[in-house]
Amino acid sequence: NTVEKNAWVGINLEEGSEFNNVLGNNATENGDDGIGTWSSVSGGCPAFSINNNNISDNTVSKNKHEGIHIYCANRNEVRNNEVIDNDLSGIAVMPWRACSCITEDNIIEENNVTHNGYGPIPGSYYDGILLIKTRRNNVTNNFVNDNKDVGIRLAEATQNKVEGNNVTKNGLSGVILET
Repeated sequence: NTVEKNAWVGINLEEGSEFNNVLGNNATENGDDGIGTWSSVSGGCPAFSINNNNISDNTVSKNKHEGIHIYCANRNEVRNNEVIDNDLSGIAVMPWRACSCITEDNIIEENNVTHNGYGPIPGSYYDGILLIKTRRNNVTNNFVNDNKDVGIRLAEATQNKVEGNNVTKNGLSGVILET
């Protein structure tokens, strides 16, 4: 599928989405995230789980927010995607605003995350891969290059594994862990 120039998220897995495969798509120039796990209830906090989905082999580029955004979703695989030139972070795993959920047990592996975060939205994150309020996620064997701020950022994160990544030429730190 080619999913482009939509006003909101290009491809969205909403609450209750489980065991889906999002494979081989081109999500580009959408008004929000290229591919996301969003909920339309309770202020964006999912009322039902968004778990066990596979987001692989996609090209995600030139979207107005994150390339791939995993909100309050667990046990998902984000693998072998080209995530390039998105206005905010390339791949973000985090809760949505006031949600108290911890996002856990996701795999982010073998993605090319390049030249993200150069958009005009102030006060946001501009990282290659961003994990906030996460637990037990694996970030392995990714190529993270030339992102505006940090290559891989983990904030309020515990028991995550960051291993075997090639992180080069990012605007600030390569890998940062913060509270």
